[in-house]
Amino acid sequence: MQENEKEIQHYIFKFGGSCFKNAESFSRALKILQNYQQYKITIVCSAFMGVTDKLLELFDKRCNFEDAMSQVDDLKTYHETLIAEVIPKSSEMHKRALDYIQMWVERLGDALKRESGMCPETELKDYVLSLGERLSTFTFSCYLAAMKFPAQFLSSDEIIVTNAFFGSALPDLDKTAGKVQAKILPILQEGKAAIVTGYYGMTESGKITTLGRGGSDFSATIIAYCIEPKLSSKVIFWKDVDGLLSADPRIERRAKLLKHISYAEAKELAAFGTKILYPLCLITLERQGIPAEIRNFAKPNSQKFTEISNLIEKKKEIVKAITSLPDISMVTLESQAMVSLPGTAAKLFSLLGDNHVNIVFISQASSENNITFGVDRQDGHKTGELLRHSPHFGTHWFSVKIENDASLVAIIGAGMLHVPGVAGKLFSALGKHAINVRAITQGSSELNITVIIARDDLENAIHVLYETFIGNNGEE
Repeated sequence: MQENEKEIQHYIFKFGGSCFKNAESFSRALKILQNYQQYKITIVCSAFMGVTDKLLELFDKRCNFEDAMSQVDDLKTYHETLIAEVIPKSSEMHKRALDYIQMWVERLGDALKRESGMCPETELKDYVLSLGERLSTFTFSCYLAAMKFPAQFLSSDEIIVTNAFFGSALPDLDKTAGKVQAKILPILQEGKAAIVTGYYGMTESGKITTLGRGGSDFSATIIAYCIEPKLSSKVIFWKDVDGLLSADPRIERRAKLLKHISYAEAKELAAFGTKILYPLCLITLERQGIPAEIRNFAKPNSQKFTEISNLIEKKKEIVKAITSLPDISMVTLESQAMVSLPGTAAKLFSLLGDNHVNIVFISQASSENNITFGVDRQDGHKTGELLRHSPHFGTHWFSVKIENDASLVAIIGAGMLHVPGVAGKLFSALGKHAINVRAITQGSSELNITVIIARDDLENAIHVLYETFIGNNGEE
């Protein structure tokens, strides 16, 4: 039996912030849970829509305590208003939810007053940002209790053990697995749903950490990874879209839903532009062979959704999707002495990594006298300054060239594996439309070919590549 055909015992539902706007959306989430009540269920929640941005703004104002506390009051009012709308005042859960909001708002105010200037900035920031998921998840747990749906709240700092990389922490999966199984499995065995906060965990020394971009989705897949040895699981990400698409529909009107995609292909899409899922979420799923779905929260019964599994479909299509990063800076580091200077690439990676600059693309000439790489455009100037002032790269032996008008375009698909001539076809198609390729690379997985072009050519390039490799084929 294939992994995607296994009998599922346990569903992990990840609800995004847009799933909790009003009473209607809370009711829809409840109906989804009721439809799966014959299974064991774990629920992971993001912060309510817009709350993380409010917390970021609050954190930035922390030095002006009065302004910060005004933001805290606004945050409290926002949650109290939503509670009044979704939980009947006659229910004891209404007061319980309000009391919880009050308790944590007071703790937040105390932390801002006590820790600002004393606690390392990254630690305080993670503590502040974790509040969004804490408040949303507890509120939803009180709503479920008021609606007589059996569920038990669990804060993720009780189960997810992370390193101390504040802002982008990684879990210790072995230690986390023990806690997840000890805390969540008994809840599930009692016939209740476990409702867990997303986005954050805790170091072994007791510091709150956040998991970075897509952190609540990551939380859901961490839990799935840890429970899979005990219960056969599936993760469903409830989003405001039908699933992954073959191109950006704002640019390519023929973009179609990808009904099935492999982990490997999904990771390539996640790395090259799609913001629906992030690569770390997929790594934990792939390691345990856990299937996942991306479904539209507004259309929970629709058959239009994306399934992600370890199954690589063999179809006529060589390319499954076209994706892009529209705003990058292309940096070329050149030196005739590079051949005789071992470790140049390692020094480059170390310099940029230590200064929090992420490389999204890299290519090296076969002559070994230059390295071309791409960074986010907002990091372009910073990268140039780092290289020019570096004791190693800032000498007269190296020249640095930065082009800030670049975009990245990638074609992705398992159909490219061992198929000759794909790169030639790509060059030919772009060349016929006078689109110049500035740099090219292919990952060792052979699941993507990536090119750098002028930003002004981006939309035309996407249209040309879509027509060349995907065309007008219907939905998969």
